[in-house]
Amino acid sequence: MNREDHSNNSPWLDKLPFDWSLLLTEGELTRVQKNTHLYHVGERIDVVYIVLEGRVRLYLINEEGKEKTIAIIGENGLLGEYKMQNRNAYVTSTVTVSETKLLKVKKNHFEDLLLQHRQLAKQRIEMLSMKVELLAHSSLHLSFGNSQERIVQTFLQLASMYGEMENQKAVKISIIFTHQEIADLVGTTRVTVVNVVKNLMELGLIEKKGRYYYISDVQKLRDYH
Repeated sequence: MNREDHSNNSPWLDKLPFDWSLLLTEGELTRVQKNTHLYHVGERIDVVYIVLEGRVRLYLINEEGKEKTIAIIGENGLLGEYKMQNRNAYVTSTVTVSETKLLKVKKNHFEDLLLQHRQLAKQRIEMLSMKVELLAHSSLHLSFGNSQERIVQTFLQLASMYGEMENQKAVKISIIFTHQEIADLVGTTRVTVVNVVKNLMELGLIEKKGRYYYISDVQKLRDYH
């Protein structure tokens, strides 16, 4: 498994292969508690954030007030980096899903630094590209397949990005996540996720050891899907 291959449209963008060390002396370090809103859609972009530890959920709200999660952004992820012509506003909302350590950089200063450092500009473009792919994939993903199929696909995506081979068949998913995060991402309820996961465990397709999930046989899970 290659955890640096983030091209498979997984909604978990964690442990990203980016280096933001040039910005560490250019911003403000802060720690925020779980369920803290960093910004809401439509608000003026004054600050961009780099996630150093923890996880942040990106989401949108429809006209009926229902939330649709776009992605979970973890270590080395970038938030608020959008630059739209004639508009300086956040295009998603964000909320932390764990205690999170962030680097806050003033938006105008961030833009200046991108002009000075090609690598930073390249990483910003790559981050934007990932999010655009996720939006396209999310639209397609919710149009086809039932909740069970979407949950199984999520486990397969996580195994592809964050899998550590235990033997020729078994894979450990090396990041921690919750049933609620899966539910938010696939557009279902936490109860549904719990029931599907329980069924997969009873079938011997996945198991949980401590805080981590293991896929007993990736090919069997893929065939089941």
